[in-house]
Amino acid sequence: MTLLFKDERLHSLQQISKYSSHALVLTKMLQEQLLKPEELRLFESFLMPHQKARTSDGFTIPEKVVLEHNMLAVGKLYDNIYFNQLASILGLDTYR
Repeated sequence: MTLLFKDERLHSLQQISKYSSHALVLTKMLQEQLLKPEELRLFESFLMPHQKARTSDGFTIPEKVVLEHNMLAVGKLYDNIYFNQLASILGLDTYR
């Protein structure tokens, strides 16, 4: 990911409206920042249908990846957190 982030073409993607969300997602993932649901929706809007198909657990593959990423990012921010607070930050139902 670091090589991808350092590639000058990534920064040129920000200038192309169709791919600006790709650059944002890659940058936030590399910097271990939380991705907002709106950012994920924007990113997914440019994917092909087979890239955002729902899996058996009801998530798309990008949703699963961002969920795992956000869990790791939350782990960098908090030493202790209640499940309901974690669910709120991740945009999930507490009982899911």
